Amino acid sequence: EVVDCPLVILDPDCDALQSGITPSSDGTAVAALNLEITTTSEINIKQIDSAIDEAALIVMRCPIHRDDREFRKLNGLQNTTTRVTLNGYAVGELRRASRVTCTMRKENCTVYQTPFNMYYSGNATAEYIHSFALGLQGAIKRKLDDDKYREIVTVHTAYIDDSSLGLIPPKTFVRNLPVGAIVGIAIGGLAPVVGVIGFLYLRKRTGSIIPFSKE
Repeated sequence: EVVDCPLVILDPDCDALQSGITPSSDGTAVAALNLEITTTSEINIKQIDSAIDEAALIVMRCPIHRDDREFRKLNGLQNTTTRVTLNGYAVGELRRASRVTCTMRKENCTVYQTPFNMYYSGNATAEYIHSFALGLQGAIKRKLDDDKYREIVTVHTAYIDDSSLGLIPPKTFVRNLPVGAIVGIAIGGLAPVVGVIGFLYLRKRTGSIIPFSKE
């Protein structure tokens, strides 16, 4: 199926994203990425986890290291006339997905999943949210295709779990919800976030609450 995805205009606050601070934005969407991989050791997963963090910065044209000024020059070239902009990603911990099986039928294949937040400004439609998610998916694929990672892990496929796409309600509303509450608002043709058995905390950013099932 061919999906017509709108152009995504970047408007990141790189200092905030590097520091693990939630960037200024109008709204937050949530999704999860599945990785079907074969690796020789669980220790390698930490390296893959770090690579995903770096990919989330690279796709926003933010430097991985604060002294990398070339990336900052690129940020000044972004078109800011559009009403919808992507302000950044916050990526959660990469964990084994116990209820998802490999679709590629590869030997010793295991599915790992990482949830992530997408911060945006403007009146983002379902098509925009889907484009945001695909942007990170592509960046992670390119990152893990580097020889450094191909030596320790074989990535058979990486894809967005479409059932995970949804919107996070305003922060004040989320904070007041009891643990274990089902949180999610459908966006256009996208499925809401459902079946939440608890709040998953993004460990590598600000501790922001992301309502998504750990499985």
